[in-house]
Amino acid sequence: MNQSIRVIVFGTLLMACSTGTMLVLAETPKAAAEREAAELLRRRLREGDEIEDRAGYFKENADRLLFILTDTESPQTFRVLENLALERISRVMDAKPGKREWSVSGKITEYRGNYYILLTRAILKSKRFGQ
Repeated sequence: MNQSIRVIVFGTLLMACSTGTMLVLAETPKAAAEREAAELLRRRLREGDEIEDRAGYFKENADRLLFILTDTESPQTFRVLENLALERISRVMDAKPGKREWSVSGKITEYRGNYYILLTRAILKSKRFGQ
């Protein structure tokens, strides 16, 4: 018996079709990446998670800066670890006081119940936060 099987992409799924039967083989790589990114937005970030181009703002707290992630269902706060990126952010904040929106990338760490972020990139948005 000679059956032909067609493999098709339907939306975000890779499917195989045969005589009246349809089988889902896998998600496309792009769909899998989009699903994982959406899941990361919904859940709380933990040790080892990396974020890329996430929205939020910086806030001074005693002797260090905090980053408040605002593109989640409930904001999450991180203590910012010192590095050159933080030094540049501090200069911008000193020159332009006020709550401004940033797009941030970095790696999340945990220590004794506190969450930290090691910044790899931070881009100041052109407007004040909330406008």
